[in-house]
Amino acid sequence: MKQLDGINRILCIVVLCALLATSCYEDQEGCLDILATNYNVGADTACEDCCTYPSLVLELSQVNGDEAFRLGDTIINNMGVATRLIDLVYYVSEVQVELMGDDTYVADTMQVVIPGDPADTIAVVDDAVAIKRSQGSYEIGEMRGRGQLTRLAMTVGLPAVLDGNMLIVELANDLSSNRDSLRSDDNRYMIQRLILGTGPELTDTISIEVEAQYSMPIVPVALDTMYMLGADKRIPMQVDYSMWFDDIEFDTIDPDELQRQLVANMTAAFSLQ
Repeated sequence: MKQLDGINRILCIVVLCALLATSCYEDQEGCLDILATNYNVGADTACEDCCTYPSLVLELSQVNGDEAFRLGDTIINNMGVATRLIDLVYYVSEVQVELMGDDTYVADTMQVVIPGDPADTIAVVDDAVAIKRSQGSYEIGEMRGRGQLTRLAMTVGLPAVLDGNMLIVELANDLSSNRDSLRSDDNRYMIQRLILGTGPELTDTISIEVEAQYSMPIVPVALDTMYMLGADKRIPMQVDYSMWFDDIEFDTIDPDELQRQLVANMTAAFSLQ
């Protein structure tokens, strides 16, 4: 009997402890989406709009042939014409990857007002970045999903819908009015702005702006990379400026042809690193 009384006392203590623990426990709120970077395996209930997701990141190596590119480098094209590249800025956009067999774009969007359109505003993907020599890593935007990346494609330039229309952007991005923006007062975009040194001594400074109508898609680049849950998708790319001015004689080329050739050359200059 004494043994049973002891067992009963122990059982009572265990039950009491369990009841006390239950009464004191509070549900833990957190992100329950396994695709998120802040997925909380210990959470009991889903939080509202608290999940954060990985980004597609372009890791861009900028070179001049076999050497790292530096502002002020001299570039000699396939015609033997020498040009000094003093400064540059240009857009890439419409980035997509093939993820597990499906074309995937970043999730970030922005609103664009189209004058005279009955719909008034439309949502477009917010993935344009301005490439500069001072920067090597570019966050394209939020991208969900996991698995094998097999292809990447993008545009040197901007989507046609952006040119001449008013952007409504809640947060600053590379299309907003800032020091590196190529937007004019009437919402026309320049997709490339170059400052070059030309002439016999490469001391004649000229500035060239390329209009958005000359945007051109990059030929898709094959990938073979596995990305895990909750991790940024980093794509190592290279752009070789040694071919930017191929087939261009600045003193004689037609202005329209110059713009087309600059974009075509840049499109061909990108490769997977």
